[in-house]
Amino acid sequence: MRKVRLIDDQRLARLMSVDAGQLIKEVNHQVGIDETNYYRWNNAYSAMEAAEITLIARLEEQNRRLQKILSNLSVDRRFRHGMIERHEEIRF
Repeated sequence: MRKVRLIDDQRLARLMSVDAGQLIKEVNHQVGIDETNYYRWNNAYSAMEAAEITLIARLEEQNRRLQKILSNLSVDRRFRHGMIERHEEIRF
């Protein structure tokens, strides 16, 4: 079975179509997922609204950016610390 990659809004739309009366098997067939994924999505997204999912997605993206910045700063700090140590060894 092919791997399905849907964004959170699309997943929520699929869950809402089942709430509107469409059969779970029909939705799974349209999307190309198995029943396990449907119930996983249902547990994760059923209590949320579209605005909350968008907010979570933005926060996750911001978290990724901040982690990348922190990682770059950490590497830069280690590099500078190493350069200072080498400079002191050469001087003495």
